[in-house]
Amino acid sequence: MPALEILNLSRTRIKSLPESLFGLSYLKRLFLTHCEMLSVLPPKIGKLQQLEVLDLEGTEIMEMRMSFGLFIIRKILMLGGVGLMEPPEVTQWQTYTEIYLMENRLTELPQDPRCRVLLVLFLNRNYKLRTISLSFFDYMPALEILNLSRTRIKSSPGSLFGLSCLKRLFLTHCEMLSVLPPKIGELQQLKVLDLEGTEIMDLPKEVAKPTKLTCLEYDVNPEDEMWENVVEGMIDDICGLLSLDTLRLYFPHVGNLRKFKCFDTSKDRFLKYVNGVGVPIDIQKILRHATAFFLDRHMDVTKLSDFGIANMEQLKCCIIGECNEIRVIIDGTNMYDEAERSKIVSETWEDDTRFLKSLEYLYVYLMKSLRCIYEGLSRRESLSHLKCLALVTYPQLTTIFTPDLLKNLDSLEELKVEDCPHVSSLVTGEDTPIDDNTYFLANMKRISLFSLPELISISSGLRIAPNLERMSIIDCPNLKSPSPNEICCNHLIGTKAALNYIKLSSF
Repeated sequence: MPALEILNLSRTRIKSLPESLFGLSYLKRLFLTHCEMLSVLPPKIGKLQQLEVLDLEGTEIMEMRMSFGLFIIRKILMLGGVGLMEPPEVTQWQTYTEIYLMENRLTELPQDPRCRVLLVLFLNRNYKLRTISLSFFDYMPALEILNLSRTRIKSSPGSLFGLSCLKRLFLTHCEMLSVLPPKIGELQQLKVLDLEGTEIMDLPKEVAKPTKLTCLEYDVNPEDEMWENVVEGMIDDICGLLSLDTLRLYFPHVGNLRKFKCFDTSKDRFLKYVNGVGVPIDIQKILRHATAFFLDRHMDVTKLSDFGIANMEQLKCCIIGECNEIRVIIDGTNMYDEAERSKIVSETWEDDTRFLKSLEYLYVYLMKSLRCIYEGLSRRESLSHLKCLALVTYPQLTTIFTPDLLKNLDSLEELKVEDCPHVSSLVTGEDTPIDDNTYFLANMKRISLFSLPELISISSGLRIAPNLERMSIIDCPNLKSPSPNEICCNHLIGTKAALNYIKLSSF
């Protein structure tokens, strides 16, 4: 087998490796996982010069020589979610390259385990773990990935900042952690630093010293006034991180964004705009490059299209919540006027009437004034890629779809409508001539309707969702019997789908 590249002998009862194996000069991946009778790894393994991955998890091999090759030796200790109250014996830590102890009940860890070959350590979701000894990381020179998320630690042990090979550090939702020492700047190989959900308020300027940092995530309360002074002193340093491609950070003023001018168009880009007033030009500039937009608690916009439809050409996901002045999501009646008001308009805008043509997910919730989703005539291919639409809690909403808009929604797969007291039908009846054999929403798979007290019809007599698989209707007392002329049940999942294809119940 001179050309063999991948060999998997996992879970066999072999006691030794055959001599011929070491002559496989092209072998790149060798899996010996849970070969429980295998206790020796011969030095000849070093002859496999092309070897990239060697997986020894679950074997009885206790000694490994790390100098016989430049490939990855994987020996994994997987004890996640097994209810451990005490950590493994110190001797067990010594030979593993990856140790997973997440989702246990650990309250303490060894003082200073010798882990010379350890690359990955997961301790996340040990909710009772409050302290880590100062010297715990002293003998982990090769550690590259460390996950301490959702533990109760109050401080980072000093030995952590001596991990010269550390590339990824996760401290997500360490809710007792309030201080990040300036020594964080000593982790020169660090690429990912996730501080989301911590109580760290004073982020040291040294956080920008690891020049290889590609991802920085940090979550703060937008109402906290102290953060304003902290972020002002960091912006220049963060802009100096030339490798940074993911930044999750709250900026209290729109003007803070002006120094961020570079966008990696190969990655998804998320913009969250909270407690805003008006439509600042800086937000429009950022939005033009965004693939996801979260508009939260805006004070005065009356429709999403106020931000300029041309600025949302790349949007794939949009979430809108608690914007109490918004009355309609898209206003197609004066779209060109909106384009003129927007100062950032694409060169092809005059010939392109395909509004939100890239949008795939739209989730809108808690909107006191919203009355309809789309107003005016539907434009060619508008919302044509929309896959999922969720509408939750609208006291004024009356119109979801019109027959004209339905023509564009062939990609829609999932619809959820909840707590909308004035919705009487998903489709507003209009005097539009429709062929009796025409089906709309051809790719719809799931429909969920909750707490719609005035709902009396699914689609006002129009035929929709010929490929529907699941439908749930809860607390819709006036919808007595969904018409089979509106909903096709041929593809609904379940042994009794034809007779009992709709879950119809009330509280």
